[in-house]
Amino acid sequence: MRSIISFLLLASTCFAADKLDVCDCKPRDEKPTGYRYAVKHVPLPDGEPKKITVDEVLAWEQSPDPKNDAPRKGRELQLVVIPQAYVQFAWAYRGDCDIHIELSATAGKDAPRVVVETPVDPEYCPARKTLQSALHDHNVELSVLQQEVAAPFPVTVRGLPYQDFDHKRGSKHVATVWEIHPAVLEPIGDTGKLRPRDGRLLAALRKPCHREPSLR
Repeated sequence: MRSIISFLLLASTCFAADKLDVCDCKPRDEKPTGYRYAVKHVPLPDGEPKKITVDEVLAWEQSPDPKNDAPRKGRELQLVVIPQAYVQFAWAYRGDCDIHIELSATAGKDAPRVVVETPVDPEYCPARKTLQSALHDHNVELSVLQQEVAAPFPVTVRGLPYQDFDHKRGSKHVATVWEIHPAVLEPIGDTGKLRPRDGRLLAALRKPCHREPSLR
């Protein structure tokens, strides 16, 4: 019985990863009347971003939840950039197809985290592909499954601050309702890359799915 359960878990994991199309994901239940929908689905503005850190985001005051239709205001209107943060956790929420990433100021697995999200809107397709590729290079196949990144890697983040409502999102290490959403992430360095020949070999070895099942 245990072997059958393991096989089914492995098969479902592979299916979820293989079926995710980051640029043609169809939201399951997000509606234009959903929580602050309009303010999340916007392009990033032009202009010079304000440089901030993950620690600053963690320190922002967490006021009561904004109303469902509240427009952006205050710091939510300021384009920001986090020059370096570490990707700790990743998944694509089936409800709205946004890619959820948990970031920390350091690579420590117990470090407090901030959620950043890259929407499914067409203008974010290149950024979503870049993020999917970076996760793949670090042994994470982006899917609707919530996944810890075993070896956190650094990225630069550019986007708009956004105060979400207070609810369970991701791991226990998320320490604020503030997010960067929408956000574009760019991997720093090339530590996850291999030579093309080695990369093709690794890709072949990974098919159809490289992860071991979890019974927890």
